[in-house]
Amino acid sequence: MILTINLIDITPNIPQRLAVCNLNINTDEPEAVTESFQKIIPLIHNDKNFRGSAADLLSESTGFILKWHPSARLISVNDNPSLADENNVLNVYMHQKGTTYVESSQQMAN
Repeated sequence: MILTINLIDITPNIPQRLAVCNLNINTDEPEAVTESFQKIIPLIHNDKNFRGSAADLLSESTGFILKWHPSARLISVNDNPSLADENNVLNVYMHQKGTTYVESSQQMAN
């Protein structure tokens, strides 16, 4: 599966996509992996000790996911918006520290 994660700054009046990350993950439980990312990203970002960049946030999140889902394998990562999977997207809305939230917009193909 390809999981597309959009990092979106919502502090201005018009939200802006700061970055996109496409994770190609080989897994037999795609829904569970996506849900786990949805839960872990805000936990890490909102941790008072976390001082990393967006890349650090996604790297640390992915490390937890691979531990929690031993059958999952990270195949590749890219930041090309044209390769985004519009059917499996997590939007990470970022603004003041401690107020980040993640929204899934999954549309499962038949």
